[in-house]
Amino acid sequence: MGKDLPILVGRNVQELRKRARLTQAELAERIDVSPEFLSRVERGLKSPSLETVEKIAKALGLQVKELFQEGPRRRTAESDLRSELQHMVGGVDGPTLRQVIEVTRAVIKHR
Repeated sequence: MGKDLPILVGRNVQELRKRARLTQAELAERIDVSPEFLSRVERGLKSPSLETVEKIAKALGLQVKELFQEGPRRRTAESDLRSELQHMVGGVDGPTLRQVIEVTRAVIKHR
């Protein structure tokens, strides 16, 4: 894989970011990098550190391994819902996020 790895990771980051309905600027802010750096990662021009890969995966609600997988990604209703939830809570403040978590726990507990 070698030289192809940054391209694979970059394409995956871009695809999964778009699936999560985030702009480069929004994702960059969440992972504490510049939009320019994220753009270079997505184009395969820059390799992110492992710490940054972990931050990207967490910000997109994914497992790290998903950023390294080859081939087309199967979209499922469940993954779309996870992405939508991730997008919805991404910009909320701490107290509101705590309320969302409490409501979610209550719903899950009573199903």
